[in-house]
Amino acid sequence: MGMRKIFRLLIFVVISLAIFYITFGYVGSFLSSSFQTLLTNLFDLIPHVSQLHSLFVPLDILHSGLFPVITTLLGFLPQVIILFTALELLKFIPMFAKYQHLMLGFGCTTLAVSTICDKSCKTKRCREITLLTFIPCGAKMPIMMIIINGFFAVGFLVMYTFYVGAVLLGLVSYYIYKKFQERKNSHVILKEAKNPAKHEKKNFNYKNILFNTKDFLKRLGIPVITISLILYFLANYNFHLRHTTDITQTMLYNIATIFSPLFEPIGLGPPVIITALIFGLIGKEMMAVPLATLGMPIFTTAGALSFMAFAILYPVCVSAIIAIRNKTSTKFAVGLMAFNLIVAYMIAFLIFNLA
Repeated sequence: MGMRKIFRLLIFVVISLAIFYITFGYVGSFLSSSFQTLLTNLFDLIPHVSQLHSLFVPLDILHSGLFPVITTLLGFLPQVIILFTALELLKFIPMFAKYQHLMLGFGCTTLAVSTICDKSCKTKRCREITLLTFIPCGAKMPIMMIIINGFFAVGFLVMYTFYVGAVLLGLVSYYIYKKFQERKNSHVILKEAKNPAKHEKKNFNYKNILFNTKDFLKRLGIPVITISLILYFLANYNFHLRHTTDITQTMLYNIATIFSPLFEPIGLGPPVIITALIFGLIGKEMMAVPLATLGMPIFTTAGALSFMAFAILYPVCVSAIIAIRNKTSTKFAVGLMAFNLIVAYMIAFLIFNLA
């Protein structure tokens, strides 16, 4: 590797590390905690909330279900804005602009997959999509921040390590798939279409920041409220539809217990964790809802690292899966999801047993 490439690599590491420090370090954490405090105080100012009983809304649903979830998830909004602003600025740096899909993948996998050129050959689309499924999207930020804030002092370094590790796994998968296809189609000459975005004029567009932020908020609206109410019902009622304070008798516990043996080897046996992972398939931002609604389970450091590894690597959300199917095929989409799941389980297993 020449000195020029080494210098570029160092610049890449320094700039990306600086972005993660600003977003997830003191600045981002301070803004996030301040905004969460403001939201909490606003909820406390709601007058005569007990009168909502007349609307058939139990008081404990609001205080134990909706308010904590809204406060926790919206509290990450300052960090989301910082990250999306940084990504918009990076397109002015050639070495970052060259990988526009990768940068877009940090925002939303579905959006990144949807913007892949349909005119490029199918094998190239499959390679790019394989890489994109390993790039942590912005919706994973809330669950990662919840774990980091609860277990690690130097949060931005832990976050940076996981993000870089996930991208490296994606690059390895990309080149393995590329070599496999080259051997399989060694007798076929493939001509890949040029990327028209390469010659586009680059301008700072605040609308991209607003769009990505709006998309993030959109995901936190009605779906969060709906899922919170569903979780509240499953976590407080048994199969006879009777309220119970014994969590072992609730529907949620009994459903999640079925899958516990599969996740015990990677330290993710608690039902609330399995519930978070299931809802994460609907949308990665949904993983934070069970933890905010039902409470954080007691983690060891190895368990926390294992959960972060699995959460950042396991299959993308349903909307992204549909986008992948539209760009490739149902067979490829299902196979890629299975591959992501296997890789996530293997990495989480190694971390949990070696950490």
